[in-house]
Amino acid sequence: MKNRYKSIAFCIATMSLSFIACGPQNDLLPWEIIDESQNGGESGGGISGGDVSLEVMEGEMLSGLAYILNYDTHKYQYLRANSIDVFSGYFMVPHSVFEYGKPLLHTYDFPNGYYSGPLGESPRLYPYIYHAFFYGEKHGVPEWKALAEIAYAYSAQELTDFYGPIPYDDYRARKETPPLTYLSSKEVYERIFTDLDDAIAILNKAQPSAEQLKKVEGPNGGFSDGDWKNWVKFANSLRLRMALNMVKADPVKAQAIAESAVNDPIGVFKYGDKGFIMTMKDSPQHPHYQLGHDWNDIRLGASLENILKKYNSPLLKKWFTTNNGPIEANGVQTLGVGQDYAGIRQGTGVAPHNAPKGYKAFSTFTDKYMPRSYLKVTEVLFCQAEGALRGWNMGGTAQSFYEQGIKKTFEENNVAGYEEYITLEAAEEVDFRDYHQPQYDIEGRVKI
Repeated sequence: MKNRYKSIAFCIATMSLSFIACGPQNDLLPWEIIDESQNGGESGGGISGGDVSLEVMEGEMLSGLAYILNYDTHKYQYLRANSIDVFSGYFMVPHSVFEYGKPLLHTYDFPNGYYSGPLGESPRLYPYIYHAFFYGEKHGVPEWKALAEIAYAYSAQELTDFYGPIPYDDYRARKETPPLTYLSSKEVYERIFTDLDDAIAILNKAQPSAEQLKKVEGPNGGFSDGDWKNWVKFANSLRLRMALNMVKADPVKAQAIAESAVNDPIGVFKYGDKGFIMTMKDSPQHPHYQLGHDWNDIRLGASLENILKKYNSPLLKKWFTTNNGPIEANGVQTLGVGQDYAGIRQGTGVAPHNAPKGYKAFSTFTDKYMPRSYLKVTEVLFCQAEGALRGWNMGGTAQSFYEQGIKKTFEENNVAGYEEYITLEAAEEVDFRDYHQPQYDIEGRVKI
């Protein structure tokens, strides 16, 4: 008897989202149907714990690697836009009630039904890489285990930074029902470093070809452009990021990890690399664009607005529109159409629904085809600059990496003016003004 492959599309809810709805067998992809004889049993949570064919394993990864960070607009909204992007100060939601009736996370009201934020979507990756991790070596493809380790490390590092303790081993084993064994962030970081070291060693030995990588990345370049070394750079760059995250908790170990990542024979992403980016085949738009332009669910955050204005950065014009309509405060117009870049402070009291002359008219994201990145070269360069500033051996000076990071930012966003920008010696004095609710005006917070 043939059944739907349960670790891909089992018909139960996980967290608060279900995977793929049950449907007829002929709707399934080849790797979503297996012989029952292949299924070696069930593990916790109803997940298949047995071995599968190599074709199924590679099909899983081909379907699943995109979930390293889910750029589907709905899922990205659940995962980041309504929580992380707001709390970081990048964006703000201009209304307080979700279209489908639930309060939004930025109002500090966390109803159980609101998708669990990042935790609601991140585990979607895990079924797709489960068999590669546990059975890849048995099938003679340890390189797939290595890719699974790196993908899982990326997801788990973000989750532990967001939430603190997470059930690292249980999530990897697809155990989703309590009781779960939670590990501290320190323990999770230690597990991740071990996984990444193992993955790098495997890839250095296996060195999969571009044709081999197409089996799990697809025929259009995928993530690595057909070069296994880019997976190693991704892993080492992640190690560098984590080292800077933990530097205040364990500076000695942080330095050792950062230096080993940078000075590895393959090393981290460098100035001339493109980073780890989802393929841009068919020019898919960035979810921020649809969330802002089409759904009116995000607007520029005040913190990012103030930083970009104080630095006189051309990225403000590249990334955002000026106000798209007149803005009023207490019935009096305070700003005409297109006169300023207007952001909203986190925690601001907003109306339940968009008010045309209120926060709906504030600046929205405009870079429709911004690359959908997983880890950017600019981040790596700035991490190296910080490491060098701390006296670590980063292979260059803090100034050289810092200026490379700025130049790379200008290049990847296709904006001019680097030579002029790099000569600026002082930030401008710019205070924040809320054109809709003046009581939220505040002195600019960037002091440099």
